[in-house]
Amino acid sequence: MRLLQVKRAGDASAGVSAGAARCFHTSGRCAAPPLFWLLFKPIAKISVVISGRVFRQWWKVLPKEKRGDIFAGHLKRHYGKYLGTAAVIGGTVTVYYFTHLQRTPITNRERFIAFTPNQFNSIADVEYNMHLEQFAEDLVGPDHPGYKLVSNITDWLVKNNQDIPQVRDITWTVHVVDHPVKNAFVLPHGQIFVFGGMLETVTNPHQLGIILGHEMAHAILGHAAEQVSFLQLVDCLSICVVAAIWALFPSDWMALLSHWLQNKFAKLLLEMPYSRMLETEADEVGLQLAAKACFDVRESAAFWERMALQDDMEEKVDLDWLSTHPTHEQRAQHLEQLLPQRAQHLEQLLSQVTHILVLSTHPTHEQRAQHLEQLLPQAIELRKSCQCLPLNTEDPLRPFRALREGLKTGEVQTARVLIGTPLQKSSTQGGTVVAQNLTDEK
Repeated sequence: MRLLQVKRAGDASAGVSAGAARCFHTSGRCAAPPLFWLLFKPIAKISVVISGRVFRQWWKVLPKEKRGDIFAGHLKRHYGKYLGTAAVIGGTVTVYYFTHLQRTPITNRERFIAFTPNQFNSIADVEYNMHLEQFAEDLVGPDHPGYKLVSNITDWLVKNNQDIPQVRDITWTVHVVDHPVKNAFVLPHGQIFVFGGMLETVTNPHQLGIILGHEMAHAILGHAAEQVSFLQLVDCLSICVVAAIWALFPSDWMALLSHWLQNKFAKLLLEMPYSRMLETEADEVGLQLAAKACFDVRESAAFWERMALQDDMEEKVDLDWLSTHPTHEQRAQHLEQLLPQRAQHLEQLLSQVTHILVLSTHPTHEQRAQHLEQLLPQAIELRKSCQCLPLNTEDPLRPFRALREGLKTGEVQTARVLIGTPLQKSSTQGGTVVAQNLTDEK
């Protein structure tokens, strides 16, 4: 079985374009250029706000006795035009949507993609270069222990998932950022970024392998292009709602408040659930990648259960890579700048309600641990089918569950010693040996 090369950070720029070109299957369909979408949204939103506001002002100065006659007469005279325009727009949107449907690799789920592969490759290249520039001073070299650990685990994941074309065809590139933020992500073309804070959060190479499998799954499934396309679609559909808000509400501050509410409800009802669905799918596929690489898949639930235990103790979520919405303080500051003084009390109340609703749709660490625990039987069977050595009889999840129950009942006063045992530098220095030992399990 051919090993896929994992390029080093120093050679990253030379292979970006080649790896990017193989990230998605090319199709002959047409799509608007990315610059069109970047300009269309702000121009369209500004235009409908101005148009709606002009219509409202015109309607205000119009005599009340003429409003009904003008509206009914105008609608009667131009009924066919409005109906035809609506039919053309609706038909165009429907055709555009159904001609841009694709299926995800592995899960075979149907989804909407607005960009051609070449177009999204250009966007991904720009994003990659921005990250390289942003973290240029903090990138560590290939001799760094953390780099060796991430590189070896990535090699092992790629080697044992060669049956997946998307794994085989992507040039995976490793970058380790010497920064305390607890973050890890993989860009669409396979550029892996792992921060020092994440290496200090995981307690063993199995947990790091599962996290990398999850992030690699996002790239394999093309979630970045899918999410951008979905947001573009939501923004386009919301234009009509924005136009109605600014045309029908009697004052600017009420229209502004309603516009803000519309954005929040769109996030609550559309964006957040969709993001959760993508995360769940990446959990499932990432666990499969880890299982085929003979990692202890039980460590996935154990990791999130440990994070849930830390939440119980600290009463907060501190992983930056899990945050998909602003903090309460950030939202309060934003609203204070947007709305006039007379609406501040109502804003704060609505903000609190929105926070509660958004947080209810965002999975807690405990919920994520429970979800992964439900996936473990299948992952363990997949691991066995790959002729991996049997798992240790000691379940890594059990101690954390017992501690959390003890904290709830008061039988345990602190669990800080157990949850504060990250992958120490001593073990990171032996990263090559630790990761290499996984090869003995096949």
